[in-house]
Amino acid sequence: MGEFGRYTTSEHGAHLFKIITVKENNSKLPWYIIDGSIMSSFPDSWALGEHFIVLPLNHLDKPFQQVQLGGITCDSDDVYPPKPSHSPLYLPVEADELYIGFFSIGAYQEMLGGVKGSKHCVLPEAYELIVDR
Repeated sequence: MGEFGRYTTSEHGAHLFKIITVKENNSKLPWYIIDGSIMSSFPDSWALGEHFIVLPLNHLDKPFQQVQLGGITCDSDDVYPPKPSHSPLYLPVEADELYIGFFSIGAYQEMLGGVKGSKHCVLPEAYELIVDR
């Protein structure tokens, strides 16, 4: 018996985040810190090295640069793209009031991340938007 998860279910999920700060350090890439946790929202990212579609929701007319994303936990796995990765992530240089979306996250990330359960670093759950036609 097998369970193929995201490969046999609809690619319906999306998570939206705001960039809350840009962190410059000795890294060659700037760190865009989101208002949530990557490892809590997308366990397959850190556990399996899974990649997702990440797109800016605004500032599309601005120049882009390669960046790293970091979550607000103190955990070194709360990063995107997952480590090690050879898939660069490009987002607008203008990070002030920048919103991004993770798309095609599949059907199981919420369940794996502990919906209505305990959260890493006591982070609150993301808000839900339900569209019903």
